[in-house]
Amino acid sequence: MDNTFHKDLVAALGELPHISFDSQNPYFNASYLSLAGILNAVRPILRKHNLGIIQDIRTDSGSKELCVRTSIIHSSGQKLESSEARFPIPQYTPQGLGSVISYAKRYQLQTMLGIAGVDDDSETAEAPLRKAKPVAKKPDQDTVDF
Repeated sequence: MDNTFHKDLVAALGELPHISFDSQNPYFNASYLSLAGILNAVRPILRKHNLGIIQDIRTDSGSKELCVRTSIIHSSGQKLESSEARFPIPQYTPQGLGSVISYAKRYQLQTMLGIAGVDDDSETAEAPLRKAKPVAKKPDQDTVDF
């Protein structure tokens, strides 16, 4: 098997820059990396090394989950494929679905390329979990809500 794919992938990963946060979530007063910002930073480097990205999304009929799979493809025909990740769709509207698609693609791409980023968008997804797990309060302890 030709190992050009692996050589090109390692070379590309070594050239990827630190990507500064380029978007703001005013609701949580937090900065994050946008999907467009990530793609704009990585595509020229991947292209230079004969690599590309494909992100497949789907929903199962009747499911309230979005399934995403990311592949890094090479001009040789070889590819590196992620596991399928599932993301809940809280609002089945065009806006809600678009938000989940962007979020899922962004996180999978960051993972596949080893790009660090902080994103408080997951705050929304975690809120119901925090409410479901009340913290026991000691008699002399102040309550802190998260």
